[in-house]
Amino acid sequence: VRFPRRMRSLVSQSLFNRSIALETCANLVLFVGCLASISWQVLPQEGFGLGRNFARGLNGFGCFLIWASLGRHMTNLPPYDVAFRAISRGLPVVLQFAVGSAPLLMGFTTLGVALFAEETEKFKNLENGFLTLFSVMNGDIIFESARDMKRGIIGHVYIIIFVVIFVYTIISTFVSIMQKAFAEIESEKRQHESSSIRHIEDEDDNKNTRMRKTNDEEETTKRELSAIKDALASLERSIVIAR
Repeated sequence: VRFPRRMRSLVSQSLFNRSIALETCANLVLFVGCLASISWQVLPQEGFGLGRNFARGLNGFGCFLIWASLGRHMTNLPPYDVAFRAISRGLPVVLQFAVGSAPLLMGFTTLGVALFAEETEKFKNLENGFLTLFSVMNGDIIFESARDMKRGIIGHVYIIIFVVIFVYTIISTFVSIMQKAFAEIESEKRQHESSSIRHIEDEDDNKNTRMRKTNDEEETTKRELSAIKDALASLERSIVIAR
């Protein structure tokens, strides 16, 4: 059965709207969080065995989704529209690039745990190693990490290579992607504003043209009426003279 075109457009614009889907997910998460909170207070054994922290986490995540869904109201509100549109355009590309570089990051993490687990707590396990390298990527604890790696030149070379690959290359690429998205949004915004201004100017020009044309027609009509009056007056004089 084929739906009418109006129904299909209505479904595509409202039902599958990303903001509406995000708000729906937020409401569902909050609903489940409320049920978990009620079950904690009413039922024995910590409410289905989930615990109070589970309910708190659901409520917090639902509130986060609600706040995130409010971003759709900023898309047409200057100057916030540029930031939200740049994030929505650049973030998917950044995430794709991050997923592609994740195996290399995990490789550095496992290598660091294998080499320095006995020397420092920063690489005691995979979790600590990942957090340490993530901090190094953001310019934190670089000197402390290099100092704690008591393997001499091996530790220094490890940190230097990691910084060169991730800080100078990958993080710079992330920044470039977001800057490119921001520049594209700014360019599109300026083009839209200039096209709007040109449209207004064209409308004004057309309006002025129509007014001039109307004035010219009125002047032509007045001249024709004046010529007709003069002709009638001369005809009356001719008749009077003939009599």
